[in-house]
Amino acid sequence: MAVTYGSVVQLENQQTKEKLHSSPINYASGSKRQVVTTFNLEDDSNNSWLILPSESSFGYGRPVACGDTIFMKHTGTDTYLTAESFYLSPLSQQTEVSASNEFIPTGSVWRVICGKEDVKRKENVWHSERFIKFQNISTLTFLTSSEGKYNRPIAGHREVVVALGGRRGKELVSVWKTKEGKYNRPIAGHREVVVALGGRRGKELVSVWKTKEGMFYSPATRLSTGREGEKMDL
Repeated sequence: MAVTYGSVVQLENQQTKEKLHSSPINYASGSKRQVVTTFNLEDDSNNSWLILPSESSFGYGRPVACGDTIFMKHTGTDTYLTAESFYLSPLSQQTEVSASNEFIPTGSVWRVICGKEDVKRKENVWHSERFIKFQNISTLTFLTSSEGKYNRPIAGHREVVVALGGRRGKELVSVWKTKEGKYNRPIAGHREVVVALGGRRGKELVSVWKTKEGMFYSPATRLSTGREGEKMDL
């Protein structure tokens, strides 16, 4: 099944088998924004991310193409998945990944990198059952689950960073797969609407409209203000 713009998904790291997660706890250092981790709790609403287009021409319900740039918005806290090279992660001292209250140009934008099997099949969309990578546009590195685990207050949560990829035998730390989601379906048969100067010769009627159905109201009736006992004119 193709992942579409407007879908809400959960992403599982293929090395750790843990879900991409965020919760309203902030880093004590670095950006001091909301933490992003991976965690193995299955039914947690804080694992859910809304897939949004980075360009207005990419409409809701449209399949996300390989190479598209996207935003990922955490549904539980309305924050954007973000990475910036000048903030270091607290455990491994790699580039920090956070959830930002504000959209950060390039830092909050991710490129969808499809797996080799999709390239071989010449399938150019993000399939929910296939492997995927996310490249941060600001740092040109990949969303990655590191080996470090936090202690209290988020004991057992694993650090998430952006990196070039895992070392030999750990390549899957930067590979993700959609596990659960609510997918927006394309609006098949619907025609695009734009604003333009008008149709070309023979197509002038593309800018002409006619009312077909509706609820129609007559002009408002005004009551005169007469004295008590007098007839009121309608």
